[in-house]
Amino acid sequence: MRKLNNKGMTTAEILVSFILVSLISAILYTTVSNYNTRRQMESYKLQINTYKNTLTKAIQDDLIKNGVTNAVIKNGTETINGKEVDTYTINIELLDHTTRRIFIGRSLADDYFVQVEDPSNPCASITDKDDFFELYYGTPTNKDINTTDPKAGLEPFQIPDFGYSKNHTQSEFSSCGVGEHIIKDLRVTNVRVSTENKVFSLFIGFSHTQLGTKYAINIVCPINYTP
Repeated sequence: MRKLNNKGMTTAEILVSFILVSLISAILYTTVSNYNTRRQMESYKLQINTYKNTLTKAIQDDLIKNGVTNAVIKNGTETINGKEVDTYTINIELLDHTTRRIFIGRSLADDYFVQVEDPSNPCASITDKDDFFELYYGTPTNKDINTTDPKAGLEPFQIPDFGYSKNHTQSEFSSCGVGEHIIKDLRVTNVRVSTENKVFSLFIGFSHTQLGTKYAINIVCPINYTP
């Protein structure tokens, strides 16, 4: 009868097996992680495109179908959540004697690495701001138009929130006492609105810290157009 080998695995064989399993696990983890990252980035792109297309269509359809007779732009500031926010209130009068209103609130924090504008004052370029963005659009009633709330009667079109980081100021600025501020992953980098040359134009630029692609809501419509 043949004698069985009951010695089992040697220490070297166990070590080699462990190394192989660890290597395969690391490769699988990296592959799955990269796939999940790409899938997440594609999901972000889809959400941004859906957002800008939905809002662009809502505004453009109203303006093109009804015709624009006048547009009044008011820039200012508003205190929201205890912070000063730059605001744009745009009243657009249409041929059917109704009004459409767009309200944009925007505040940008200092970037991730603060640049000193005045070497003699290390706190000169640090502003007490968080990133803050909001956008409303709709058809306000006469009562809404006459209130002090520029968002009255409007529908919120909240900008997609993909998270945030904080701007860590350099160590020598620690005495400034301003602290860290929120920087959104998706930021409204630019807002331009104009009625020059009897053309209403609205441009809202977006950027994402990881996507590397810039997006924009770009609306153009003639004022008092007659064929």
